[in-house]
Amino acid sequence: MAVKSATPINTRKLQNEKRILTDLKECPQIIQCYGDDVTAFKGNTFYDVFLEFAPNGDLLDLIEKKPINETDIRRYTRSILQGLQYIHNKGYVHCDIKPHNILIFPTKDGKTDVKIADFGEAKRVGSGKSRCIVVEMVTRRNAWKLDTISKLACTDHELPEIPSELSEQGKDFLAKCWQRDCSKRWTAEMLLNHPFVIVDNC
Repeated sequence: MAVKSATPINTRKLQNEKRILTDLKECPQIIQCYGDDVTAFKGNTFYDVFLEFAPNGDLLDLIEKKPINETDIRRYTRSILQGLQYIHNKGYVHCDIKPHNILIFPTKDGKTDVKIADFGEAKRVGSGKSRCIVVEMVTRRNAWKLDTISKLACTDHELPEIPSELSEQGKDFLAKCWQRDCSKRWTAEMLLNHPFVIVDNC
């Protein structure tokens, strides 16, 4: 189990995160919250939230260590999309999806999978920051000089280059994510039906 603590100044933000995680507790693709407590240390009071421990670290660490094979990329992408679909269906947006906030866990079959963490910026409605994690897993670098996909619709910047090492399914998947016109951009629910993430043995 991991503990996330906040000083009185930041308590409200962490309490909000705890409430959201409690509301999302039925989703296996989202980190679990086991409760909260208030502790005192050296005259200071801290608000603590008890979270599921990720023994394999986060996706950013993995990306920086070694290339990720496409089978793992497809599995991780599917899990992230399932988590996002659940979050959206519950009426929230995460607002800060990036490799550092995707935690890696071992699975019973000896593989690894991912869960979404850090809901400190999450909101009930609206839109937020979201980076294209698939590209970062493939190329090991951020695809966007702008850092936010939400800026696509209001800028003249060129779309990032789709990595040549991706399969044709992977390239098509990214093309669906990178539609400049929001009305044509695929949702998490639509992307879950894309062949890139429909894999039986990944």
